[in-house]
Amino acid sequence: MSTKIIIIKEIKQPREENVANEIEWLCESFGFANRRDKNKTAMRIFEIMLQAAHKDLAMSAKTLPEKAKIARSTAIHHMDRYQQSGIVVKTTRGMSCACAMSKTQSRKWNWTCCA
Repeated sequence: MSTKIIIIKEIKQPREENVANEIEWLCESFGFANRRDKNKTAMRIFEIMLQAAHKDLAMSAKTLPEKAKIARSTAIHHMDRYQQSGIVVKTTRGMSCACAMSKTQSRKWNWTCCA
């Protein structure tokens, strides 16, 4: 019989409207980012995937590591974690963010952070 542990943490939402801070908060809230992730790889990957979704594009296990400048195995690991959580869905074109944002919110964020 396996035991499951539920951990509840309070992570304060960033006060200023900044895409990097909001994505970091989201990744920390869902447990994708942790102290071991010194290069903020989980955050960078999610940021790139959001930017691609904004352009109605999907990321593959080939294109994501090239864009993020990380190993393919690292990209696949994070993509699998995002897919298991339901934030990212697999399509015929690759992986795509399942979350939706309004055009107003999308315009408010400065997408040059991950270009």
